[in-house]
Amino acid sequence: MIISKRLALAVLCLLTSVILVAQYSESVVNIVWGEELKESEKNTFDDLAGWDDEGFYIVKKEKRDFMLSYFDKSLNEQKSTVID
Repeated sequence: MIISKRLALAVLCLLTSVILVAQYSESVVNIVWGEELKESEKNTFDDLAGWDDEGFYIVKKEKRDFMLSYFDKSLNEQKSTVID
C-alpha cells in the first residue's frame, strides 16, 4: 500500500511538471484584423493556396466559379481571377 501511494505521488508530480512546462511559450503572437468582407452568403472560402512575403492567395467559390484571390498583409483583397 505504501508503494502505491508513493507511486501515485510520483506520477502526480511528473504529470504536473509536464503540464506546467507544456504551457510555456516564448513566442509572441500578433493578430491583425482586416476590414470585414461583405460577400454574398453563396460565396465560400475553400482553401489557402499559398503565400509570399507580401501576402497570401486563397481559393473561394462564387456561385459556380472558383476564384483565386490575393490579399496583402493588411488583409485587403488586391486582385481576384476566375480559375478555369
